[in-house]
Amino acid sequence: MTSMPRSARTADRVDGARIRTLVLRACRDLELRVPKARLEPRDDSLTFDPIEWVAPNVGAVQAAVELSLREDLVLEPHRFKIRTGLLDPFEVVHIDLNEQVAEKLRCVEQRSKVPDAYDLHLLWQRRGDFTILGLVPEKLTSAKDHRAGTLAGLDRRRPRWDDARGTEIPVDAPPADEVFEACREAIARWVP
Repeated sequence: MTSMPRSARTADRVDGARIRTLVLRACRDLELRVPKARLEPRDDSLTFDPIEWVAPNVGAVQAAVELSLREDLVLEPHRFKIRTGLLDPFEVVHIDLNEQVAEKLRCVEQRSKVPDAYDLHLLWQRRGDFTILGLVPEKLTSAKDHRAGTLAGLDRRRPRWDDARGTEIPVDAPPADEVFEACREAIARWVP
């Protein structure tokens, strides 16, 4: 999830053409190819997929950017200054890492993308860094049984784990049993 400046919104909707223009302008030296935004079923999110470029010593690279304005942030976003020898220092704004973990749990419940399980597994490995228990109820706000829903979301991904290797998840991702057991532990601890 990301926060969009008012100039990139149109009547509380995301302005895909404006965002695409901003991305292309910011990355013009990369010879980035960014497709037109695809409006998701709800008019409060956009997906740019695939974004493509050629990286030196790597070759062709593809990425996707998903922007969502479905709800407000719970915690204040952070500013981080990027310093590199190749560019003038610049600042990025990102959501608090604790809120990102709570968002990932919501993703596991509400959608079926295999990489969500991989991401949750990675986050669980760093669980000592996060204090999210108070955030999860603010992200999962319906009256549903979110623990059961999140476990069901996890189960939807399991059959596609091996097929996703090398495309949606890294080739060297851990075995499915290890990843899905870590995810179950995370859900048991973090989802009320």
